[in-house]
Amino acid sequence: MISIGNDIIDLSHSDTLLCKIHPRFHKRVLNHSEISHIESIEDPEEFRLLLWVYWAAKEASYKALKRILPSLIFSYKRFFFHYELRKVTYDTYTLSCFIEQTQDYIHIIACIDANKQEQLLQGFQKKVYRRQEILSRKNLTLQKRDDSSLIRFALAEDIIEKSNLNLDPQDIQITKQGSRIGSQKIPYLYINNKIQDTILTLSHHGDYLSYAFLSPFPERGGGLF
Repeated sequence: MISIGNDIIDLSHSDTLLCKIHPRFHKRVLNHSEISHIESIEDPEEFRLLLWVYWAAKEASYKALKRILPSLIFSYKRFFFHYELRKVTYDTYTLSCFIEQTQDYIHIIACIDANKQEQLLQGFQKKVYRRQEILSRKNLTLQKRDDSSLIRFALAEDIIEKSNLNLDPQDIQITKQGSRIGSQKIPYLYINNKIQDTILTLSHHGDYLSYAFLSPFPERGGGLF
């Protein structure tokens, strides 16, 4: 089964600063080999950035696996991030991680199913927004403007723009479903109240919001959305 997950870290947010993190935080969430790697970094800023790459890779992988393992709980140390390989392993599962790191944020997409890597690379779209980019859109009519609502609105607008299905905003619903076991529910796309055969993942932190989306919609001119 193909599945993807994404996670974003706002590097300017106060809770990412070393002075705000418990000094043993990395030992609580990383396994022995990961701890050895991160403790070999002498520069405090490099240490901080690497710590959040590890965290985001694990979080994105958890989201991807949650789709196929609904009762999965985020046990940090059971997710092994192999930094050089850009892969996460969990039990018998292996996930590839696509990492975008800027001076402002870290964005990681994790995907499962090694046999479908080429399709995934060609087929999924990703987007990172600053909160104000969405708030300033002229079509924004949301009553609730929390981060979850904003990224769903932005994704719905992007689907309308990029697809050739002649959709209106009210035709699209993005809802999260799943059990209350663990903390992560899975987002699903509905068009005209019909669930779509799509895989999408949402994330937000601080000033940044993101999604990754694997879609069957043919883009204008051909190819996947």
